[in-house]
Amino acid sequence: MNLAGEKLKEHSKEVNETAKAEDEIGVEAYRLQNEALARLNKLLEALKMDGSAAMKPARSKGNRAQGDEPSSQPEGDGIPSIVELKLLRTMQADVNERTEAFSRDHLDLKNLTEPEKTQLQELHREQQEIADLLEELTNSVDSNGEPP
Repeated sequence: MNLAGEKLKEHSKEVNETAKAEDEIGVEAYRLQNEALARLNKLLEALKMDGSAAMKPARSKGNRAQGDEPSSQPEGDGIPSIVELKLLRTMQADVNERTEAFSRDHLDLKNLTEPEKTQLQELHREQQEIADLLEELTNSVDSNGEPP
């Protein structure tokens, strides 16, 4: 959504310059908005839970009800690891789809325009982010396969 917002700001600056620039920037902003919406929908799908894996709100020491015993479960965001893995898988599938589309549309990587180079760098950044999140998640799981 941030990229879409930036494109719309750029679009408003360029509106008076040329109709062609207006069309190109507007189309790009619209594309980015649709991508962001699709990602948000995928996020919602990944967070949908089966009845067996219902999310429980995290409780900190300060907000336990009087008389509650401290839980043996870790404090955190309340999202089970399986849901986090499902979300990472969804994110990876999205990056894979966009990478394949980019590869189909840009057979010669030596002749990329600046916007195309930026798009490729963004794909690389997102792939690295997914790898970092996966590493963080796997490091938070102990040898028994349970969160610490």
